[in-house]
Amino acid sequence: MSLARAIRAAVGGRSMKYRLEDEKPEELEDDERPEDAEDDENADPAADDEDEPKPEADEDEPVADDEKEGGEYARGRRAERKRMSSILGCSHADGNPTLAAHLAFKTGMSAKSAISALRASGSAASTQPSLASRMNGRVPALGNGGVTTQPKTADAKLVAFAKSRAAARKA
Repeated sequence: MSLARAIRAAVGGRSMKYRLEDEKPEELEDDERPEDAEDDENADPAADDEDEPKPEADEDEPVADDEKEGGEYARGRRAERKRMSSILGCSHADGNPTLAAHLAFKTGMSAKSAISALRASGSAASTQPSLASRMNGRVPALGNGGVTTQPKTADAKLVAFAKSRAAARKA
């Protein structure tokens, strides 16, 4: 997963196919009740609530009371998350994820301005060659200083073999 996709998943980007958290679909949550409870007409609905733990405030979500008291802050947080999500979720953010992250997190630019800046910047130039280009490059011969001295004819091969045998006997 690329950095841009991970950031988009963290802030809830619209175009994400992957999520960092494993979320259950809503239809599965309804099926968790035992089948006997649906058929039992005398079942106490309050008894089902006692088995489920009370929803506590997650670290990511504010408590409902805090949201009522700090309504402006909650609206501001939602607006900022929406701005970051739209910047990181645009198609131009994939071409230059570093600039997209900088514009989303370190500046106060509007989403429209940041996206137009990403569009104008184009793709980031890679400072390092890609793995494919390194793999396709020429590999120097190892062990002889990088110089390739391979004889082309049979006579030259015979002379080279004789020289290497003579050098081996001296050593």
